Amino acid sequence: MNEFSKRLQEVIAYYNINAGAFAKKVGVQKSSLSHLLSGRNKPSFLFINKMAEAYPEINISWFVTGKGSMLDGHKPQFTTSSSIESTIDKEKKYKNIDELNTSLDNTERKALQDIYQEPNIKQILIIYDDDSFKVLKQAKK
Repeated sequence: MNEFSKRLQEVIAYYNINAGAFAKKVGVQKSSLSHLLSGRNKPSFLFINKMAEAYPEINISWFVTGKGSMLDGHKPQFTTSSSIESTIDKEKKYKNIDELNTSLDNTERKALQDIYQEPNIKQILIIYDDDSFKVLKQAKK
């Protein structure tokens, strides 16, 4: 389970409700919430926006990054769909991941790495049009 999933569970426990009630109030499918809780899926901007609207007292910066406290009176960063669209538009200005990376401070970079950490590749299977194949495995370190 990733750090984001732990914070999501902490929010649900704080309100002393079950995941189904939380999903209903936020306006997402129970299965979507289940995938977030298990760490299978990563949160979308839409989910974070819906959560901020349903629970405005939650510090969204804490929710995303883990920094600060859950309830510190911090105004939610993502309060409307238009603010999400604005954030997405800002992200589009970067031509590649290196440009985006250099624009982030260490806290933002760490938060993104925690949420969007990709697993290591174990092996790759290449299948050719003559039905032969090749398995590429990661070299032992």
